[in-house]
Amino acid sequence: MDESLIQDMVTGSAPRMFAVVEEDEDETWVAAWGLVLEEHTEVISVDGDLRMSLQEPEGALDIFNAVDNIARLVWV
Repeated sequence: MDESLIQDMVTGSAPRMFAVVEEDEDETWVAAWGLVLEEHTEVISVDGDLRMSLQEPEGALDIFNAVDNIARLVWV
């Protein structure tokens, strides 16, 4: 297969990536990374202790906003 066709196929099917960014009164940090795939979203915390398979990226906010910090999605 032609290299440019392969590159187009890969680029066209690549998942969107985002970070779950948390902040409190003193600091801001990346808490997790996520990939939006064709039919679902995968999220893994930076420390590797939490993995989620979700229908929508915003579902990660339900988990990360459950603590006292404020979480938001930042698209890469």
